[in-house]
Amino acid sequence: MDLQFSICSWPAAYYMSQTYSWVKGMFYVKPMGLYFEVPPKKKHRKRSSKKRIMFMIRFEHVSRVEKKIANLIYPAIVVYGAKQDRDRYWFASFPNRKSSYNMIVHFWKEHLAMIQRGDSVSTPGTIISNNEYSDIVLHDSMSELDIWLSRWRFVSRPITEPILLGKDGIHHAYVFPIIYNRFIPDKVMAQYEGVLRISNEGLTILSNNQHKIFHYKLEDITEIRILNPYQMIIWKISEHGYTDVSYAIVSTRLVEIIKVLYFINSLKKIVSTGILAIYIT
Repeated sequence: MDLQFSICSWPAAYYMSQTYSWVKGMFYVKPMGLYFEVPPKKKHRKRSSKKRIMFMIRFEHVSRVEKKIANLIYPAIVVYGAKQDRDRYWFASFPNRKSSYNMIVHFWKEHLAMIQRGDSVSTPGTIISNNEYSDIVLHDSMSELDIWLSRWRFVSRPITEPILLGKDGIHHAYVFPIIYNRFIPDKVMAQYEGVLRISNEGLTILSNNQHKIFHYKLEDITEIRILNPYQMIIWKISEHGYTDVSYAIVSTRLVEIIKVLYFINSLKKIVSTGILAIYIT
């Protein structure tokens, strides 16, 4: 498991069954699994600053994830291994247990789904029009995207076929499972499971029960800021320069989402990836 890159992390507590006690540390969600580490003990800090890894498990070895109450007090998350009776790991004291749970379950389920589907790749091409200039821009932009993504280590996912919406057979859309939250700078917001639907009409964020949370028309999107291969922020700036409605999106399939955005010919905005800014024309 890659211990260098973490998708998200939170301060938490891990229950040590050997000593019947809780230890404080950091809980990490990695591209391939979960792990928990604690800082060195005070008396050893001068000799070593290396953190101790107390728990590590790959997603394919996780059999179940549940929300429970520990010691009748602490709202906890329990991760079960292959031998559920013995492989049971308790974590508590998350800043927001529901958000942490949603994030863990999203990456666990999507990782298992990827393994079940295999590595076959199909290329989406039904949304973009057959325009020679667009093809050139798309090729150049995708090359820049590949260069940027090569700096990261991430799990590759196959591109899915578009889902038809509407009886006329004209309206095409791509649908991706996501974790979303309203983005407000310097504020921690609750994160929820949902779906991102992308079509020529725009980007729609839906809840798990298909309730519309927010819809962006393509012309309303000011910027899509890509933080890493799993996280992005959709910005909408008002005419007065203030942030209007922005959402943070987390998905195991973000690379697919980015590539689909390039295929939508009417998107004429900036997709920024840190230092790299790609103009879609």
